[in-house]
Amino acid sequence: MDSLDWFDPKSTEAATQVQAVNRALKLGGRVLLRSAGLSPWYIRVFEGNGFVARRVNARFPGTCVDRVNMYASCWICTKTECLPPLPNKGGMEENIDRDRNLSSASSVLDNLEL
Repeated sequence: MDSLDWFDPKSTEAATQVQAVNRALKLGGRVLLRSAGLSPWYIRVFEGNGFVARRVNARFPGTCVDRVNMYASCWICTKTECLPPLPNKGGMEENIDRDRNLSSASSVLDNLEL
């Protein structure tokens, strides 16, 4: 998730991505991210969108965090709250239902004997 270092703090792109990650993870799911900063601005975005963030490593002058030593900090964000689902715009939920039906139909076909 170090790509967030490149996002514009004034834009909504980081929040959009973090919200999508929240909706994709189960409760208790975790995100590992590394940053060029010791306290990245977008940690607050995670915390505002259902995550608890904890810095698990930091590079200070004269120390190394790993063999590459490229990042200044490493964070684990744990999902503690589920965001509400997005409103149905153009059949997203219908597509999910269709995919489920196709998946169950193919598993039925896999069990057929010829």
